[in-house]
Amino acid sequence: MENEIIINDIMRRIENLEKTTFLSILSIIVSVFAVIVGILSYLKNSSVTKDNALTNIKSNIDTAKSHYENLSMETAKLKVKIDKTEQEERELELKRTICDSAFEKVLNAYEDGCDRFFKNKVDKKDFREKYHTDIVKYVEEFPKEFSEPLTSYNRILAYYKRNHKMINK
Repeated sequence: MENEIIINDIMRRIENLEKTTFLSILSIIVSVFAVIVGILSYLKNSSVTKDNALTNIKSNIDTAKSHYENLSMETAKLKVKIDKTEQEERELELKRTICDSAFEKVLNAYEDGCDRFFKNKVDKKDFREKYHTDIVKYVEEFPKEFSEPLTSYNRILAYYKRNHKMINK
């Protein structure tokens, strides 16, 4: 009788061990699945964040360019006038100063974009496709703005040096 109780006890423990093993395996499978879902979510979120950063850069650049273009048109109207009054000359000089400031804002928007490029906050391929030509154009057409060591556009200049040379090889 005692042997029978011992055998029943052993059988019950074996059944419990088998159940525990199944539950342990199931827990491990669920945990692995959760980790995979977490990694995929992180990668997707990272991609969305980079897309949003690129959209933000585009918006900043477009706004700055639009403002600069509007001021340039106003300045051009005064510039072409042949017989300017003294007040129109002062207005032209003031508008040139404001226009220069607006151009700095355009360059600052590109500087911010290049900064995000180097910090891997944007998709580098998309950034190059959208802004490489403009950056090259600005650096080459306005060398005074990018003369080292006094330039305040170090990130644009770094982008130009690294990427323009790399693409043109």
